[in-house]
Amino acid sequence: MNGKQKIAEQSRVWLWESLLKLLETNDYSEITITEIAQHADLTRKTFYNSFKNKDELLAYGYLKIIDTFIHEMVKIPLTERTAEHSLELFVNFWWDQKSFIQLLMRKKIYQKFMEVWQEQAINRYLEYNTTWKSNDPLENKFQASFVFGGLSNILATWLSSDEPMPPDQMMELIMKIIPK
Repeated sequence: MNGKQKIAEQSRVWLWESLLKLLETNDYSEITITEIAQHADLTRKTFYNSFKNKDELLAYGYLKIIDTFIHEMVKIPLTERTAEHSLELFVNFWWDQKSFIQLLMRKKIYQKFMEVWQEQAINRYLEYNTTWKSNDPLENKFQASFVFGGLSNILATWLSSDEPMPPDQMMELIMKIIPK
């Protein structure tokens, strides 16, 4: 990344952080691009140099978080990429992101996150080597859809609670659900 690209990326990060801060006290639909830019100490022009609209900024932020999750998954050595280890990472990662997920739920933009998550997670899963995947690409695609659909719903049910159970209890529950 050259100097200009680094500055542009830093501006995108500031805009994302600005949107998150504004979401703490405002509904998504009420937040304007001007407010986002001003809160980030940037201009509307800077916003539009990176994003067409708020939804693009939202997708950018969602992708950053998903990329962080995928990065953590890839760090697991192939010999340790069991379904249980991957689920444990999933549960612990999203527990650490609990306040973010709950903010999205409160502001009624969680579904937008799930749309980006589903698309990205399934595509990334197909590229991800595991100890349990098949050699059949079609089977893997359906397996990914099944797994991430279920995990998305578990995540929503789990973290929508006022007092979600801790990750170790959630992990234990998931392991009871999965047939051996």
